[in-house]
Order: sequence, then C-alpha cells, then structure tokens
Amino acid sequence: MLNWFKSASIIHKFTFSLMVIILMIMLTLSAALVVYNFKAGEKTLNQTFDNILSKTGISLPSALWKFNHDHVAEYVDSVFINEDLVYTCIKSDGEVVTEKFHPKFQPEDLPRFREDSKFIFKEHPIFYQENRVGHVVMVLSKERIRRQMMKQSLIIISLAFINIVAIFVTTFYLSKKHIFIPLKEFERSVNQISRGNLDARIRIDTQDEIGTVAKAFDQMVENLQATMASRDELEQEIAVRKAAEEHSSVLAGILEQSMNEIYVFDAVDLKFVMVNEGAKKNIGYAMAELERMTPLEIQSEYNRSSYAELIEPLLSGEETALHFNTVHRRKDHSTYPVEVYLQLMRFDSVSVFAAVILDITERLASNEKLLASVKEKEVLLREIHHRVKNNMQIIQSLLNLQMGKFDNPDLVRVFQDSNNRIKSMALIHETLYLSDDLANLEIRVYVGQITSYLSKIYIDPNRPVHIDLDIDEICLDLDKSIACGLIINELVTNALKYAFTDIEKREIHIRFKQEAPNRIFLVVSDTGTGLSESIDPDHIETLGLKIVQMLAQDQLDGNLSIVQGERLSFCIDFPLRDEEEQI
Repeated sequence: MLNWFKSASIIHKFTFSLMVIILMIMLTLSAALVVYNFKAGEKTLNQTFDNILSKTGISLPSALWKFNHDHVAEYVDSVFINEDLVYTCIKSDGEVVTEKFHPKFQPEDLPRFREDSKFIFKEHPIFYQENRVGHVVMVLSKERIRRQMMKQSLIIISLAFINIVAIFVTTFYLSKKHIFIPLKEFERSVNQISRGNLDARIRIDTQDEIGTVAKAFDQMVENLQATMASRDELEQEIAVRKAAEEHSSVLAGILEQSMNEIYVFDAVDLKFVMVNEGAKKNIGYAMAELERMTPLEIQSEYNRSSYAELIEPLLSGEETALHFNTVHRRKDHSTYPVEVYLQLMRFDSVSVFAAVILDITERLASNEKLLASVKEKEVLLREIHHRVKNNMQIIQSLLNLQMGKFDNPDLVRVFQDSNNRIKSMALIHETLYLSDDLANLEIRVYVGQITSYLSKIYIDPNRPVHIDLDIDEICLDLDKSIACGLIINELVTNALKYAFTDIEKREIHIRFKQEAPNRIFLVVSDTGTGLSESIDPDHIETLGLKIVQMLAQDQLDGNLSIVQGERLSFCIDFPLRDEEEQI
C-alpha cells in the first residue's frame, strides 16, 4: 500500500486521502453518538429509578407506621408496572414486609443483582415524622435499555456507511468525469505526437487547468511543426548539435583527467559504463575489469536489495540527486571512507547513473581530532564551573559562621543579604555545570531556583506568599544571567522582608519576556504596601536598589523604571545580545 501511494498520481493520492478522512470522521462521529446514546439511556434509567424510590418514600411511611401491610403489598404490585423493575423488597424493623421478583428471576439471583453491572441496585430508608419505619430495596435491569441502544447504534452505523458509500461514489464519479477521462485523452494524444504524428491534437475543450494545459500543448506542437518546416532552422540546429558534441568531448576529457573519482553505470543492470582515470587509479582496477563489475562489488556495505532501496527515489523521480557517505573497497581489499554524489541521467531511451566520489579519509581524521579537542575543553569548562560553585559555597559557609557570632540583627541581615547574592551567582555555575550548553543558561530554570531558595529563607508557613513566574524559554550568556539573577534576588528579597507586613493578598509576579527580536523585558512586581514615596531611578539611596540600578544600566545596558499603582513594579528592558555580537 505504501509503495502504491508513493508511485500514485496526485489525483489518486487526493481521492484516497479524502476517502480516508471522510471514513475517519464518520466513524468517529458515529462512535461518539453511540456512546452518547448509551450514557443518555443509563442516565434516564437512573432518573426513573430515583423517581420510583422517591415516590415510595412518600407513599409507604404511613402504612408501615400503622402496620398496614396489605397496602404495602398492593403498592409493590403497582410499581411493577415499570418493565425494567426486577426486584422490590420492603423491610421494617429488619423483617421483610413484602418482596417481589420479576417472573424471570428467583431469590438465588439476589447476590448477582449487587455484583452484575447489568443491574442497578439501590436501597432507600423510609421515615415517618422523622422516625425510621423501614427501608426499600429495588433492582432495575439495564437489559431493555441496552437492547434499544444496540438497535439505535446499528441504525447510526448503517446510516454512516450509506453516507460514506454515497460520498465515495460521488467523488469517484466527479474525479473520473473531470480528471481521469481528460487525462486519458491527454495521454493518447501525447503518445501519437511522440511517435511523430504532429497533426494529432488533444480534444479537450474544458476551461479548467487540464484544458489550459491541453491548449498550451497544442500550441507547442504547432510551433514545432513551424520549426521543422524551416530548412535554415534545421541546419542551424544541426550546427548547434555539432558544437554541443564538441563541447561534450571537451567536458569528457576534463572528467577523465579529474582527480575526483567519477563513475557512470547503467540504470538497469548497474554495470559500469565509464570510469575516469582518478577512480581507476584509486580503486586499483582496470577498465576491462570494471566493465564486468557493479557498485555493489566496491561498496561492500550494500547488497542488491538495499542498493535498490537507496536508488529508488531517483528512479521514481522523487529526488533529483542523492548525497551519502559509504566505504569503498579497493582491489587489494583495503578500504577508505568516501562521500558520494549520485544522479540519474536520461539520454533518449538510455538511463545511467553518474556518481562523483570524494575520498574523505583526511577530513574524517581532522574531524575526530577536532571533536576530541572540543570534548577536552568542555570537560575543562565544566570543571571550572564546578570549582567556582564550590568556592562560592565555601564563602557562604564562612559568612554563615561569621554571621553566627553576631547578636546585632542589622549585621545578621547584612550578612544574609550578601550570602543570598553569592548564592544567586553560585546557582549560575551549578546550573551550567549540569547543563548541556555551557555558553548559555536557560533563564526559566535559573529564576525558579533563586525564588525557591529565597522562599525557604524568608516565607513564614503561616503567612504564605505566592510567587508567580511567567518566563519565556530564553537563553542568556553568563554575564547577563548573573546580572538578572542578582536583580531578581534583590527585588524578591526586599518584597519578602518588607512588603507584606499587614497585607492579606501576598503575591509576587516575575515576568521575563522576549517581546522583540533582540529585546528582553523583565518585570518584578508585588501586591505589598509599596514605597513610602515615589523614587527617581537616577537618585536612589538604598543599597539594594542601587545594586539593581547599577546592574540594569552597567551590566545589562538596559533601562530601569519604577511604577507604583495597584502593584509596585520594577521594569527593566535590555538587549538580548550586544551590538558587537549582532554584527
């Protein structure tokens, strides 16, 4: 089927695809409708059951309270009007007042009623003036409703099948009338013209694309007749052909003397037709030997089946040329890696393959050396990131030891802030050490690590703060990542420490977006108390905000703006790449 689809015409592919799509849609809709009907039927049955139980709870309390068991029995007989009801039992004080089975069932079926999915088993208490006087047990069968659903399902599937057949017949008829028959006429006329009958014309008068092509083809044949009628033009054509042959002779000489290996072999039996001097010299065979050989005897990794599969795209017209790597085997059985450019050429009734071969032994050796060098440098760079991260952790540990010697809360806070800044830089190196890309950092992962670390330090479990991250998949270099990490550390730390003193709605939002090809927008906002007064970004006094301003302007080459409203927002926009990098 797959091979047929590959070789089929566009019209057949379109018709087949359309039929498959229609079939899938109709079957899907039919299945959905069947499932819906089953669900709706079961829902209706459950509603009916609930109504019977509800009416029982209204009709029997007084009779049970007064021990009027005859009325209870008459009521049970009356509810069996419902053809789906298979069992009813009324109990009072643990004793059966009355029970009734559908004629098809016996007391031995009671356990099956509870376990079998074909039945609905329900119990309902009966109260008289808030006193429980008994309870009712009822069982409904789903069998009737299922039979109805099966009949409806068969009808739906039958209608779907009829629609599919109707659509298929209509599509096939229209395709045959407007596409297949005109194409057959086109083929007949072209075959006559190809046999030399230039008086033949294509009898297609439609106004669609096929009719337009037919008229253009007829016009081409008329032009050809006019051309062949002119002797001078024929002589000129002969002269052109002679010049082309001379040119081909020169080109053949160039190919013969080329140092690249060039092979030409028959498209049917794969026997070599022409092999240039460079190929014969490298492969070690004489032309007399190669004429009895095929590419399979020098490309040992292919057999006839796999090679036929390889060249099939060229034979079918799917591809105009193939490019692949393989290994050639010389006459002395030594091998060498090659790069192959293969093309199918047709000359009248003859088709040949032309292959240009490049010996890539030196290239592969060079690539292996380069790859080894890159891996060595990558290992070294990972080790550098690992050691930098370890050194920063040592600094953090020293700060923690020093911090423990102070009782002054202000000094402890200063040490903690410095520790957080070092931690945000250490996370960079830890993330890069674990990353596949040592040059760029995925900012979403990094920001998540920073906010998670700060949450553990500053957020009181009894007064939680929700941190919302809206971050695109952006990769930044090391310098910009460190700057962004420090900015987020300062702003989130400041918000967690001071912004939510008496605030019920405690939220921090971090938005990191690439809203232009080379422009990044970073916004950190919170729902806290805000700043006591408006702040000019160019005249900031606090250390934390000075650090934010310095990093935004000097490290990111960006702009900082502060917006106070329903939320306090710090907005920074900066270029993704520096101007030198873009150039």
